[in-house]
Amino acid sequence: KWQIHYPVTHRGCVNSLWAIDEDNLVMVGNDITVFHKGSETHPLVNTSNDLFNQNDCMAVWGVNLNRFWVMDRNGNVAEFKDGQAGKVVVKGNFSIDDNEVWVSPEGTVYVIAGQRLYRLD
Repeated sequence: KWQIHYPVTHRGCVNSLWAIDEDNLVMVGNDITVFHKGSETHPLVNTSNDLFNQNDCMAVWGVNLNRFWVMDRNGNVAEFKDGQAGKVVVKGNFSIDDNEVWVSPEGTVYVIAGQRLYRLD
């Protein structure tokens, strides 16, 4: 049966969820929300020199809550490390429609944009 796991204040839609275990997960969409043992935080991306749309995220993947990546709809990828604000590490050059991002269990990221399949190296 379905049961409420955590009440959330995540704003808007959720496009992707990445979980380490039942107490540690990250949701992205119109917001970035990190859950750690029942507490909720909303980390920011340092966008002073980069164009990252924090309100339109499409995918999340990572190693643990101290190192994970979030991709926005334009293919920009921000890395979050050790609780610090995210930093853009890959600049995108395409627009992603809904449900066209896939992250393999090994962490390889694929995107379909237009008539092309991209792989993040």
